[in-house]
Amino acid sequence: MANDTVLEAIGKGNIKATMQVGGELSHITITQVLHVPKMKNSFILVSKFISKCFKVEFDKDGCKVNNAQKVMAKAQRDKNLYLLNVKVHKDMAHITNSLDEGVMFWHERFGHLNMASLKELHAMVDGMNLKEVLLYHLCDGCIKGKHQRTSFPKDGATRTSQLLEIVHTNVCEPMRITSHGGVRYFFTFIDNFSRKTHVYFLKAKGKVFEKFKQYKALVKNEIGYKIKVLRSDNGGEFVSKKFDAFLVECGIQRQTSAPYFAQQNGVAKRANKTIMECARNMILA
Repeated sequence: MANDTVLEAIGKGNIKATMQVGGELSHITITQVLHVPKMKNSFILVSKFISKCFKVEFDKDGCKVNNAQKVMAKAQRDKNLYLLNVKVHKDMAHITNSLDEGVMFWHERFGHLNMASLKELHAMVDGMNLKEVLLYHLCDGCIKGKHQRTSFPKDGATRTSQLLEIVHTNVCEPMRITSHGGVRYFFTFIDNFSRKTHVYFLKAKGKVFEKFKQYKALVKNEIGYKIKVLRSDNGGEFVSKKFDAFLVECGIQRQTSAPYFAQQNGVAKRANKTIMECARNMILA
């Protein structure tokens, strides 16, 4: 401002305005309008009209805004200012981020709460003197912070028709507290067809290969079927040279999920989550 103070513009957009010249009305759309709530009066730059190919003529009594055909607006001179009588159509105004300053304040204060919940709070919280709460708004923090990955397609889900056709496996992340037996890890083998789950406990990830050989021998002796496919992530405990050589020798196909796409190994991930919740609930109870 002229006195070196700063006022914040919280939005920018377009407005449709009507101006009267004599008995005739003129309509104009003004673009790139700044929304500054703390500014008591509205100002328009002459360059705005000129950029729209209007011609602006000043004299001692006022100024005229002309297009190629007629006078679009007249401004009266008041001391050293030119006052333009403009009616803004609020229903046609589109201001990006044009939230009432109070709404934005409470939206941020409540941790960027959604507008529907903020509207409910408006009637419940003392001091929230808001004129209007819009259900739709644009907030940079919300746009950047609330993005979600698109749901993983279910079309790729596989359900087998025979026992041990696919076996899912995954190692659960190390526990913060070591068990009495010195165990920090557990991992699972889940048959895709029956969903029967075997859980093994580990002191170190390097023992996964040994446990797999135990599991393979157990299920072969127990039900007489052979494992055809082993599905896991790309963890080093599963993709070692020793592990690879053993799978090739036994004729077992390896399937690994793509990096950062745990959904491709969702059966094992969900099983680990269920086991963790079960253990946690029993400890808390």
